[in-house]
Amino acid sequence: MGNTSRTTNTNTFFTIGPLRMMSATADRSAEAYTPQLGSVQHYCRKIRPETSGASLVEKLRPQFGLPGMSLLQFTFGNHPQGPSFRPHNYSRDLVACTGGHDNDTTVGWWSSSGKGDSTRTPEDIRKEHDFARAYLHFDDDSEINWVMIRAVEASVADVATVPLQDVVGLGSMARMNLPGTVIGNWKWRYRPGALSGELSARLRSLVTLCDR
Repeated sequence: MGNTSRTTNTNTFFTIGPLRMMSATADRSAEAYTPQLGSVQHYCRKIRPETSGASLVEKLRPQFGLPGMSLLQFTFGNHPQGPSFRPHNYSRDLVACTGGHDNDTTVGWWSSSGKGDSTRTPEDIRKEHDFARAYLHFDDDSEINWVMIRAVEASVADVATVPLQDVVGLGSMARMNLPGTVIGNWKWRYRPGALSGELSARLRSLVTLCDR
């Protein structure tokens, strides 16, 4: 993943690989764990509101200075936290992502027909696409990955995280993980030559434009 923080943040960097994650279940465990992190970048993943422990995680976040996490792919469909994942509702103490390791790539997500492993119906996808086009204000979806990348980079979130698969523009074959399965996960690797100078210049231009 490429993680970019604003220039006002001293931890401005790009990395390939997931950020360190923390999932605290009680004040005591958070107090014990947090000092060990030192300067390591860390955050709390948002949990569905109906999930046990969700309110505790949200309570611990400000108490221990842990930023939250928002996935742009969840913005446009039926996800219960969809409204909070929309960039105009972002707070600064947030890690904004196009998608995560448990999601399809942006191109794969957008290209899904609603069959097979998808949890969305064809009608769900049609509505999701209509909303995404209206919200992100685009007609040409041939570079949907860059539309989404721009949205998180231009947000007020202190950190923007983009999976490398989205930078390169790959489809579902490059998906990192499919929850509930035990075969074929965590095997994707980028190929030599995939990270071209053209891609680097494009990403650098966008990062500069967005003050990251």
